[in-house]
Amino acid sequence: MFLAEKQIQIVHKSYLAYTRSSDVFTEWLQSKNYIDLPMRKITPQIISDFFIYLANVRKYDRPTCQKYFMTLRSIFRYALRIGEIKFIPFDKEHIVFPKKGKDCSAALIPSHIMPILLEDMRENDPQLFLACMMEFYCGARPGREIRLIQVRNFDLINGILTIDADKTKNGKVGRITMSDDFIEMCKAYGIADAAPNLYVFGKNKHIDTRPLSENMLNYRFHTYRAKYQLSNDVKLYSFKHMGASYLVHSKVLDILELKDHLRHSDLSATQHYVKKVLGADNAAIRTQFPNPLKIAI
Repeated sequence: MFLAEKQIQIVHKSYLAYTRSSDVFTEWLQSKNYIDLPMRKITPQIISDFFIYLANVRKYDRPTCQKYFMTLRSIFRYALRIGEIKFIPFDKEHIVFPKKGKDCSAALIPSHIMPILLEDMRENDPQLFLACMMEFYCGARPGREIRLIQVRNFDLINGILTIDADKTKNGKVGRITMSDDFIEMCKAYGIADAAPNLYVFGKNKHIDTRPLSENMLNYRFHTYRAKYQLSNDVKLYSFKHMGASYLVHSKVLDILELKDHLRHSDLSATQHYVKKVLGADNAAIRTQFPNPLKIAI
C-alpha cells in the first residue's frame, strides 16, 4: 500500500529506490524469521540489527545507510497514519551508521588539461564531447537527463533546453538557458536538422531512434581519463562541477542565479554545492591578506 501511494507521488527512479530498500528489508526479516511479526512488534533492536547487517554484511557506506533509514521512517510514518502502529519505534539514536569514508564526489579537471581533452573529444568522439558540454553549459546530469534527451527538447532558436520531468532528479520540468557557444555546438552536431523524436545521444554514436545504453558514456570517458592520466576522482560528472566553478569564479551569476541554473530546490543546496566544489571562497582573504614582506615593523 505504501509503495502504491509512492508510485503516484514520485518519479520512477526514486520509486525504484524505495522498492529496493523495501525488498532488502523484507529479505532480511525473512532470514531472521521476523517476517510474520506485525509492524507494532518490530522493536528498535530489530531495526538496529538490520543496519548493522547493511554496514557489516552488505558493506553499504554511510550515505546509503542513511537513505535506507529515511525509507524505513517513511514506511513507518505511513503505518502510523493508517493506524497500523501507534508510534514509530525507532529514531537515529537507535542506529549505528558506518563512519564516513572517502569523499567520492567528482574532482575538477586540471585547467591545463581541459582544452586539450575537449579538442581531442570534439575531433574523435563528437557525441561524448556534446554530452560533456551539455553538462558544462547547462548543468545537466549525465544519467537520464542526458542519455534520454531528444531533439525536440532543444529550442535552438530561443536558446532554451527543456528536460522533461520524468528525467529530472526532482521530478520537475527543467528549462535551461543555453549559451550561444553551446547552441553552435548543437548545430554542428546536427540537432537543428534532425527529426524531433530522435535521441540526441543515440546508439550509433550520433542521433538515432534508440538511446545509448546506460553506462556507455561513462565507459568512453574513462578511456580519455586513462589517456590523459587523470585521477580516478575525475569523472564524467566533473564537467557539471567545472561549469559551475567557471560561473562562480567569473562572477557571471550570483548565488541565487546559480541556484536556478543548477535547478536546486533550495539555496542551502547551492551553497553546499559551491563550498564542496570550490571550498570556502573569501574575497577579503584573497585580496587583503597582509604581505609579511611588506609589513612595517
